[in-house]
Amino acid sequence: MKISKCRRCGFSAFYARLIRWNSNGTISIRINPRFRILLLEAESMSRMMSDIEGALGVSIRHLFFEAERLAAVRVIDANLIGPGKLVKYLPGAKRPMPFVFCRVAVGTGMGYARALAYKPGAYGEAVVRNPFDEELMAAVICGSFECIERQPFDYTWKEVDGEKVIRIEPAERKPEVAERMDFTLQPLKPGSREFERCPGCKTPVPLQGLEWRENEGIIYDRGRGARMVFVDMYTPNVVIRELARELGEEVFPLVTEAQRAVSLRNLSEEYLSSARAGATGDGGGLLEPLLEDLAVRGLGNPVRSALVGGEWEVEVDNPFNPHLLAGHLQAIFQFAEGRKPQVLLEEAGPSAVKYRLA
Repeated sequence: MKISKCRRCGFSAFYARLIRWNSNGTISIRINPRFRILLLEAESMSRMMSDIEGALGVSIRHLFFEAERLAAVRVIDANLIGPGKLVKYLPGAKRPMPFVFCRVAVGTGMGYARALAYKPGAYGEAVVRNPFDEELMAAVICGSFECIERQPFDYTWKEVDGEKVIRIEPAERKPEVAERMDFTLQPLKPGSREFERCPGCKTPVPLQGLEWRENEGIIYDRGRGARMVFVDMYTPNVVIRELARELGEEVFPLVTEAQRAVSLRNLSEEYLSSARAGATGDGGGLLEPLLEDLAVRGLGNPVRSALVGGEWEVEVDNPFNPHLLAGHLQAIFQFAEGRKPQVLLEEAGPSAVKYRLA
């Protein structure tokens, strides 16, 4: 599958038109700016799920699956505007949708997908290679077809000629837990952050290291030496909300610790295996560059930071999740300063959080 790319920076031209980087520390769908997207290391979600499961001693993958399935439904639906909504009602209009979904999968770095067969209302099959997470990608596929078919789907995996193939078929119903996975779009604070941008596709210059390997279905960040993926913001938020509803607020420190471990692992791997390795050993000199990385990845807008007497204070508008961001900031501090900090957070107004790490 060939993806057209910006001639100046190599960024996916299709995806540059689909999303936009805002001045308030968020990445959003261009058609519906309230739908947020994150740019993460591809293994982050899988690692975080495993770490939280290890801390809780129970599986939570079914929660992630149902949350991701619903997020896919909502995101696809948000992009079907005007005549595009007819896709849901005209069988002939549905037939090209598997091709569109496969392009989106490759363009977001979720994995390589190639449609093999599709009969509206009956079944669909596709080759899938290098999924960022096998279950979550299955959830995205099921949710995408649920949106246009207006009915739920189940999936099975099989092997055909050495290739992994997913088959989806209509399901009688979704699990009861799926009914709790809905979410609302929170209001966002405005911002005044500016990015140096590519004159061709208008994406931020710090992302010029992204390389689309379309035949593998991955996005590789040459600067980080890591595979990256664009994912929705809502899945981890919904899962954490449901865990807190069932287990109480004591789940938040577990979530924060899981994110700290994942982010620290990512930072260590990236700096040791990439061109960024030369920046290590600079102590506090790493804090600000790593903090500035938040906005370009859609994680939030750092509006103030200060390192005084070994204590780091940070204020972030529009954090993608207050508790996950706490863990990420812990990892930044630990990586830059060489010691694990305690972290305290408090609301600083609507869609704003203050963090203190010491």
